[in-house]
Amino acid sequence: MTSNHKKVTGVRRCAITATLGILAVCCGTDRALADPPTAPLDPPFYSFDAESPKVLSGLVHAYDILEVNDLVPNIAEPGVSLGLDQPGDDLDALSRDYSGLLTGQEFLLLFSVDRTTEGEAPPDPTLVDLHVPYNAKDQAEKGQAAGDQYMSTVVCTRQSICALPRRGLTNNSTLVRNNYDEGGTDFAADPPTSAEDTAARVPQDNVDATSALPQSPDPDREVLEVFFSASEDSPSLVPLSDIHPPSGANIFFNPHPANATSETSVFAAASALGLGQDDDIDAMIVFNGDGDILFTPGDQVMFSLTPGSPSLTTYLGSGVDAGGAYVFMVTHGEDPVVIATAEDLGLGLPDDNVDALDYVICPDAELCAPEFGIRSPYFPAVAGWGLAVTALLGLVAGTALFRRKSK
Repeated sequence: MTSNHKKVTGVRRCAITATLGILAVCCGTDRALADPPTAPLDPPFYSFDAESPKVLSGLVHAYDILEVNDLVPNIAEPGVSLGLDQPGDDLDALSRDYSGLLTGQEFLLLFSVDRTTEGEAPPDPTLVDLHVPYNAKDQAEKGQAAGDQYMSTVVCTRQSICALPRRGLTNNSTLVRNNYDEGGTDFAADPPTSAEDTAARVPQDNVDATSALPQSPDPDREVLEVFFSASEDSPSLVPLSDIHPPSGANIFFNPHPANATSETSVFAAASALGLGQDDDIDAMIVFNGDGDILFTPGDQVMFSLTPGSPSLTTYLGSGVDAGGAYVFMVTHGEDPVVIATAEDLGLGLPDDNVDALDYVICPDAELCAPEFGIRSPYFPAVAGWGLAVTALLGLVAGTALFRRKSK
């Protein structure tokens, strides 16, 4: 064997070894994580429901107001500050006063869903092409939808029914906040998975209330001005409801939970909202127009009800097929009206359920989803193969060049 032949053989062996190494790195068993939004939304305050693993383990309570903190959420305000501290109490909806939103200003709904939600619409093709491919159906199929937050494609105002803009999106949603670490805007919720992962039959923390609550300027981050509801089975509904019949559809208000002298009062009884005692509000946005602590002229509440709430089949426009994925608006002195159906949000009937509500100002989801949405990875598995093939071609070319020079 000649000296030149030995050199060429050695180079070939190096090329094969290096190529296999690249293939192992690029195409091995390590999963590809989804990429964070380019402009992440500010983390909200939130709560987990009573069946959430972090509640069952005693790390937090179902009546606590939480904020994200690495692996386990911080308790921003304990439920006792609101008058919720009995076993079985469940903080079911949160809101600040959003009356600063102009009546004609356009916004997109932010919403969470529960564990039984399956979703109806596959990811919107336009949003998939824009590299924001995750929606409620996709995450439900992966077994991790209950700890997420989604943004609607329909555009809403305080004075009209939510509707798609003129461009070509479908009635749908896009994932803007993952259950667990996906760009630092997550809920620190179980399971600790990426939006890319499948986690079927794994216990899920259920985000059942969200809101961008105001904070005091104090270093201890006290929460101010809390509107909330409690689940219909919460024992504390009886004392909190005062002279009103206890109901999961009563809305309560506390101006400063961290202040020991700040008391919770009834902002709106179920009857004032056009609801019945057996209805249960599990998501809401409050517009307290006059700034007082009662539901009075000028005030509005956007809300969703739990599946099985009797009023779902009696509202004008909702029909007999209405469910927990419908969103309503009630203005003081008027009957509630449907502003978004399950179909509008890419959800299905009868069991899908909107479990938390908020909003982000935006006139068009096609413009905002690439900014706020969680994105597909830059180098998913197929991209890894592509990278490996490119490297292999480069090494082969280098071998050929060395061969020519060695002759």
